[in-house]
Amino acid sequence: MQEIWKDIEDFEGKYQVSNFGRVKSLKRKISESWKGNKAETIILNPLKGDRRYLQVSLWSNGKDHKRYIHRLVAKAFIPNPENKPQVNHKDGDKCNNAVNNLEWNTRSENVKHAISTGLNKENGKPKLTHGNIISIFRMRNENVPVYKIAKKYNVNPSCIYGVLRRDTYKHVEV
Repeated sequence: MQEIWKDIEDFEGKYQVSNFGRVKSLKRKISESWKGNKAETIILNPLKGDRRYLQVSLWSNGKDHKRYIHRLVAKAFIPNPENKPQVNHKDGDKCNNAVNNLEWNTRSENVKHAISTGLNKENGKPKLTHGNIISIFRMRNENVPVYKIAKKYNVNPSCIYGVLRRDTYKHVEV
């Protein structure tokens, strides 16, 4: 497949996105006060943003505009006649932003996809049991680090912190 580049909406002439999921800054004249007065064409290095999606910083009028790469690719290359709000990674890899790995869908479709492909192993059930919650509190009282507890139960450490703060699983008596 050949790499195709398209202008990014609201950043035309400044930035482009490719069907491979890459973003580049185009060669252009910068304000007179900026040293060198020109920006060269460069491929931007993405960063992992919240929820581990890749994002880039696009600059316009002296302001930083962070954008998720999967959404830039979808907007540029995938028609969305039903105006679906979310972009799904078909293979579940949030770093694979190639156009053939993306599709527009609804929140419900996204959840169903995660369950049917095994990306969401809970199948709508709570990940932790009552016994797990009691064990988590016991382990924490024994000064076991949160990251080790999270690893044991195959959850994110933020899940364990939520349990310990009683933000989640409040109904379990410990």
